[in-house]
Amino acid sequence: MSSFLTRLWRTIRHPTGFVGRDLEGNLYFERKNPVPEARRPKRTVKYHSTEMYWDYIGGRRRLPAQWSAWLSHTRIGPPSMEELQLDWARQQKLKMNVAMIEQRDREDRLRFAEPSINPNHEQPTSPEPVQAQTPPTVKELPKMPAQDNYEPEVWAPRARTRGT
Repeated sequence: MSSFLTRLWRTIRHPTGFVGRDLEGNLYFERKNPVPEARRPKRTVKYHSTEMYWDYIGGRRRLPAQWSAWLSHTRIGPPSMEELQLDWARQQKLKMNVAMIEQRDREDRLRFAEPSINPNHEQPTSPEPVQAQTPPTVKELPKMPAQDNYEPEVWAPRARTRGT
């Protein structure tokens, strides 16, 4: 009986409202902030499992961008399940496109790395001899006065008056 009363008291004292879930099973909640000066409600996430919690904390996994924006109060309303599914499909399509481009780049690198085969079996002609280029002339720097007896001029900033 006391555990029931304890849970009831916690629910009354700290009401927590379930807002939604993401595709991985994480739950999102919003409740009134216990700090009286705070204007915004407190938003939290309950991870699906403790293993996933450490994956998110360690950086191996990330929350969906829509839920991250909602948690940081950048977004007013929580995302819908349809929005999350559309974004997931977009990410999968993007991963497929990236894989195709990387495969094409690997094939291009292999193709250009192989020596080209001449189908007519002709000997490649030697390139024309390269003429030796003359080095560019170096421009002489202007002569400066001797630095041994150089004294900088005295300078002091003047205060500006307004209007002059």
